[in-house]
Amino acid sequence: MNSNSTFFERDNYFIDQRAHFSKPYNKYQIFNNNKEIIGFVKERMTKGNVILRQLVGANILPSEIEIRSGNGTLEVLLSRSWFFRNSKVVILDPRKNVLGCIKKKMSLFKSTYFVLNTSNEIIAEISGDDKEWDFMIIDSSKDKIIGSIDKKLEGIMSQIYRSGDKYNVNINTDFSNRNDKIAIFSSAIAMYML
Repeated sequence: MNSNSTFFERDNYFIDQRAHFSKPYNKYQIFNNNKEIIGFVKERMTKGNVILRQLVGANILPSEIEIRSGNGTLEVLLSRSWFFRNSKVVILDPRKNVLGCIKKKMSLFKSTYFVLNTSNEIIAEISGDDKEWDFMIIDSSKDKIIGSIDKKLEGIMSQIYRSGDKYNVNINTDFSNRNDKIAIFSSAIAMYML
């Protein structure tokens, strides 16, 4: 991991998907409060995966997604193997050291995602409405709200978002463990993979 990186020192991230139907990847741009691009998320696939994705569905295939800073530096890698019942997304640093993972618990009207650290301990729970894309991030004790993920874009950011899938990620910056914050932010991206 780039120890000089300031990418995870923010508390607000605005994610905007730019779907490319003619290219074998999806790309998300990440903005700060000043409408500046501070990073991007990119999923790359082989031509074979593109064909398989059309036949069996995107959520069944293995997937790797890179989260990069605005200058192109790899910050985090998200990896999911073949999707089976208890699938999880593993969160890796640029050297492929595990930082944590995210697992999904399904229910009829509500989804819950558990963010786990390297010791397999729950560090946060993300729960909310998949349809409305409105989630709260709660600490492991379930006593404190530490963030949110939603599509309630107001003010400046609503002006730059006109197409594609867009959402806002807010995470408190007062984490004593940087890897926990990285895992929680990465889980907001990884939710699309589960």
